[in-house]
Amino acid sequence: MSKTKYKLGGKEVSKDEFARDGDSETLQEVFATRQFPGINDDTTFMANRGTLLDQLGPEQCELVVSEARKRGYNPSMNDVYLSQLADDGVGDPVAFIKHDGAQGQVRRLCEERGEACHGSVKVKAVEKEPEKELPLGLDIVEEVVQSRMIREDRKILNVNKAEAIAEAVKLHGAQE
Repeated sequence: MSKTKYKLGGKEVSKDEFARDGDSETLQEVFATRQFPGINDDTTFMANRGTLLDQLGPEQCELVVSEARKRGYNPSMNDVYLSQLADDGVGDPVAFIKHDGAQGQVRRLCEERGEACHGSVKVKAVEKEPEKELPLGLDIVEEVVQSRMIREDRKILNVNKAEAIAEAVKLHGAQE
């Protein structure tokens, strides 16, 4: 059995000393699997996502870009659109991620919202105060919100969900 030596702080140490004094969990995994963990940087995060046109196709791309422009954001074709980040419907400017600093942009957005993120970007959720109970049945609220979001041609419209809920309560809720 060979005694492989490792360098730690410019000094030769054994595998056990190296694992003990380094990031032991990661190093133990490296020693056990004989593989280094994947690189987790902006380049790998954005790999194979392509242009907006590649991601969305011509019709959807046109819809998303036009909605973003209506809100004052002019997307670059090299931006990445992550619909999971959209908080305000199709074309929400916060859902467009730039290649430079992509993971940081996603992390900041999740932290601002207090939302958890699992995957390449890791953020723990912040507990929020429970939402106030609506003075209206949830089934009625959902029906009104859905009717505002989807029309007869089955096209999904850009609707602010909070506004749709407020409208449902105003139209159908108990009058004070």
